[in-house]
Amino acid sequence: MNWELDKFEWLDHDSSWDACITYIEPAKVEDIVSLLQCTNGPLMLNYDSVGKLQDFNDSLYHVQIQPFGQAVILVEPIGFVGQSDPVPTLLSQNSKRLVSIYWNVEALMRFVLAENGVVIRAFDALCYGLDSEVGSPIALEGELPFGQVKNSHRALLALFEQLTGFTPTPKWLYHEKRPTYRIGVSIDS
Repeated sequence: MNWELDKFEWLDHDSSWDACITYIEPAKVEDIVSLLQCTNGPLMLNYDSVGKLQDFNDSLYHVQIQPFGQAVILVEPIGFVGQSDPVPTLLSQNSKRLVSIYWNVEALMRFVLAENGVVIRAFDALCYGLDSEVGSPIALEGELPFGQVKNSHRALLALFEQLTGFTPTPKWLYHEKRPTYRIGVSIDS
């Protein structure tokens, strides 16, 4: 496969932003809102506005929820709920598939794949191949430059794109307003 990593070059310059993007398929917004026990919304906010609402000391996590065909995409500015227990297993129950990517300013870059309520693959894109991995590598994973400082974050977005059919762009991530909710479900952080 010819991976187009250069189209994710924008992350080289925007990597000071923390983000978690989670894709759930098949799913409906109202079902995800219910499973996450969302309250206080929806408010139509952009990335920066949501980031200012996050309060991790008081466990006030906010998530943007948007439909995408037969799927739902969650965006978490400065958040990580899509990768925290029990969220991947909860949102992938009942024949659903969840693909989640996360990166932060401290060079943490995580990938999670869950199907039918079970996390089948999880790894850190930069520290690739270490003991913290869950499951065996999936076929597409071996073709990407995980473990390389320059390309791990680009590879993370490329794998997400291949598995979901959705291409995150800086305009979409940082500037578009999306319905935003406070999450009520208790997570392990």
